[in-house]
Amino acid sequence: MPATLIILLIVLSTACGWFIAAILITTIFYPLQEKKIAGIRIQGIIPAHREQLADAVASSITRSFLNQESITRSLSSPGIMQKLQPEIEAHVDHFLQEKIKEAFPLLYKFMGEKTLEKFKAAFMTEVEVLFPVLIRSYAGIALGEMQPEKMLAKKINELPVEKLAEAFEEKADRQLIKFKLLGASIGLLTGILQVFFILLLKK
Repeated sequence: MPATLIILLIVLSTACGWFIAAILITTIFYPLQEKKIAGIRIQGIIPAHREQLADAVASSITRSFLNQESITRSLSSPGIMQKLQPEIEAHVDHFLQEKIKEAFPLLYKFMGEKTLEKFKAAFMTEVEVLFPVLIRSYAGIALGEMQPEKMLAKKINELPVEKLAEAFEEKADRQLIKFKLLGASIGLLTGILQVFFILLLKK
């Protein structure tokens, strides 16, 4: 078998491996619209299954992050209460110093500083008890009305596939080249094996 033919066979096998890998990458997004080629309907994997993928992603995100339990746990954590405490105290002070004075002027005259402090302490204790309960109830009502899974799926489905393809190619550029090189390596190995078996059969 001539050396030129051996080199040509190996080069062609390597090139085929590269192009097959490149075609596989391209079919992730392209063609964006369904096309008929030789009587076969062809469309990119993501555009063809866009709605199903959007539903699956939305469902996964909702189950992991946007469920009532995780939202309630985050919002009712001690850290949140500590951050809100100064504002709550300011409102309680305003209520005790101004609102009660306006609504019950006679009662206010008999309330000293110690009584007001006791009222404030009682209010703050009650707020700490009620806060997680209110958050839990509000989270349940809000999630029921918002339907985050459907809303998220709709938003994902509305994303332009062209922009997704551009972002994918830009961010995964190195990985795509590695994948093509892997295809070329497999093609090279295939070419070498073909030459080896051809020479072996000729003996």
